[in-house]
Amino acid sequence: GMSQSDSGRMVGNYMLGFCLGALSMWYIARRIPGLWKSSPRRVLLIGLTCQLIGSTVYAKIAFTSTQQALDADYASTHFAVYMHMLGLKEGAPILAAFLMASRFVAGMGSGICQQFYVASTLHLTPVAERAEHTTRWVFSGMIAIGSGPMIAAGLESFNQCASFAPDFT
Repeated sequence: GMSQSDSGRMVGNYMLGFCLGALSMWYIARRIPGLWKSSPRRVLLIGLTCQLIGSTVYAKIAFTSTQQALDADYASTHFAVYMHMLGLKEGAPILAAFLMASRFVAGMGSGICQQFYVASTLHLTPVAERAEHTTRWVFSGMIAIGSGPMIAAGLESFNQCASFAPDFT
């Protein structure tokens, strides 16, 4: 339902949050070297809470916009959701701001957790095995990031209604 630029903006907000979360955790881990051992639950709780809040706000906006679109009985539900989410309908501009902020907050939580995992893994892995485990960790991350768009493209090919939705590009 959304344009490629809107999708890119949401991914960009998530990645900016991820970067700032990872950067802040890197800085904290450098200032408090024993953090991985003394407070792992607290750090992970903060990061996971950010992810939960961001995801919950995102889902709430998506469900609200979908319901508003269905209630308005537009000819194209996809177009109506797009209008509501991006604030093209009166009274909804705040939804777009919250939608983008939710992606940032979720990304920040993910960055905090990911950077903390990296710092902790280095301490928990024997020196002789670090190269192997680091290679495996980086490779699995690249596979995960790269496979998402491919899976989405494959699933989109099965979408029989795709030709009926308006193209926003």
